Amino acid sequence: MTHRTHRPHSARSARRPRARALLPLVALAGLGTALAGCDEPLADPALLEDTRVLAARVEVDGAPGRASPAAGELATVRWLVPSPRAEVRLAHAFAVCEAADAAAGVPSCAKPPFAVVRAELPAADAPSVSFRVPDDAQAGSLAVLGVICEDAPPAPGSTEACAPEARFAQRVSLVVPLGTGNGNPDLTAAAVTLGADALSPADPGAAPGEACAQSPVEIRRVRPGATLRLAVEPAPSAREPIDPADGAELEPLRVSWVASAGELASSVAWIEGSATAADVELTAPSAPADGRLVRLWIVARDSRGGVDWTTRAYCAAP
Repeated sequence: MTHRTHRPHSARSARRPRARALLPLVALAGLGTALAGCDEPLADPALLEDTRVLAARVEVDGAPGRASPAAGELATVRWLVPSPRAEVRLAHAFAVCEAADAAAGVPSCAKPPFAVVRAELPAADAPSVSFRVPDDAQAGSLAVLGVICEDAPPAPGSTEACAPEARFAQRVSLVVPLGTGNGNPDLTAAAVTLGADALSPADPGAAPGEACAQSPVEIRRVRPGATLRLAVEPAPSAREPIDPADGAELEPLRVSWVASAGELASSVAWIEGSATAADVELTAPSAPADGRLVRLWIVARDSRGGVDWTTRAYCAAP
């Protein structure tokens, strides 16, 4: 998938950004993630400095591992929208339609939307939209078009803008291929390590930047400034064969890394060919005596629109 994002002004700005017409976040099956801001570029795409859309995952009802629904099936698109803030409340509006030929790379509708979903009240739940694929769908794919708003509802009657008081406003779009042939990569059983130690998927229950040295949940401690290798190794079943007939070659996975603090040497890595894992060099941030929680988001994409993600955390502490 390719994501192009337009971000509002930084949360450090004295005034909140007004909702405006933003170019779509484009998500096309088979491509990776590229991020760019319309007012200011992302200085470091591997660092989460403000609320950001990182990924979207399609799940088919009754077969959540499948990324491509068929005619008549119920599907759900879930969006990954992390933030460095402790409490984030998001609203959204989405329209789903049969997709026109997106030769220019920007999804659009070939027909009027068959589903429109609005969540007017900002909530802590991740944005999502559920829909049933029409029995008579003629296009080879669907387009999901919409907007995600922080601390404000979508603009009245719109799936393209947020109310003026929105702290974060981003238009999003996703192409959903139809059929039954592609599954999502699965990071549920992935081994994630930092240095020689495994990072537990257990949630420490603290927001990024909060004290963590006395966390009731066991959490990996890292000395500020230390440099270690962060690695993810999905289970062998996480990658599908390029040719199901022989299964000899597995499709590559594009791995994106994002951290709430510190440094990552790269925002992207690949698992391809005979490789079984991806890794990146991580440097822990400065931290006070009581520690500083750092959250990590790891997103894996295959070459046909399948997506999965997992989160981890560590405690930077002297």
